[in-house]
Amino acid sequence: MLKINYMILNNMKKNEEIATHIHDGYELTYYFSGKGYCIVDDNVTEDVGSDTYRRDVSLYLSKNRKQNKNTRYKFSACSCLIIPPYVAHYKMHTEKSTFISLVFSADKTDNVPEQILHSVMSANGQAFFSIIADEIKNRKKGYVTVIENLLACLFLEIERNVLQNINLSDFISQTVKYLDDYFLSEMDFADYSAANGYSIDYFRHKFKEFTKMSPKAYLINKRMEYAALQLINTDVSVSALAAACRFSDYTTFSVCFKNKYGVSPLNYRKKHRVN
Repeated sequence: MLKINYMILNNMKKNEEIATHIHDGYELTYYFSGKGYCIVDDNVTEDVGSDTYRRDVSLYLSKNRKQNKNTRYKFSACSCLIIPPYVAHYKMHTEKSTFISLVFSADKTDNVPEQILHSVMSANGQAFFSIIADEIKNRKKGYVTVIENLLACLFLEIERNVLQNINLSDFISQTVKYLDDYFLSEMDFADYSAANGYSIDYFRHKFKEFTKMSPKAYLINKRMEYAALQLINTDVSVSALAAACRFSDYTTFSVCFKNKYGVSPLNYRKKHRVN
């Protein structure tokens, strides 16, 4: 049965750290804003009953975290990190950050991930954390029980949409094919992702995992490839081509083109055009 040990809403300044520590229970942290990283030593699994051991773990990880011997997880807005019991970890906030942390005990029937989980939350997951934050702030009668029940629902959401992400993978794959066909059309990715049930941050994160590029970068790359072919095979002016590729001015278009091909559009045409 899931039972909360403690929970906090917190703010961290830029370059403020949370010293290496461990918990007897699970730790779930969700970031509403900010950036930083968490360094985890997932090899520490011995008995942690004594204060001496806790201190030794802290010294060990503090000593080795700069030697890249541990796993580093980056976090930003909408990031969720779940760390199992008895795993030493350290956090550094590279930007001013606002987050919620909950430490709790659970059994296998609670669907809590047994391994470290690091993910950007879906729109539904973000909504859960907003409600939990409101419950902590208001502290109405029974709020702890309400939050425990919300966490149970949240872990089902994670299991459905993070651990078993087949539907999202299909959606990203279809989005790539869609952009391959309609790359010259206007695209509002925030509206597009929301219409399909995802937050823009979650969609952007998963798209980049799939393609190694952000949605915007993928779209611009397709437009540059199209522009290169047009420069070689047609007499269309560079200004007209910039407009067709949805750039507001020639200069911005030229800079993007040069970033990809190393030369300006005009020089590219001169170099590759077969008269």
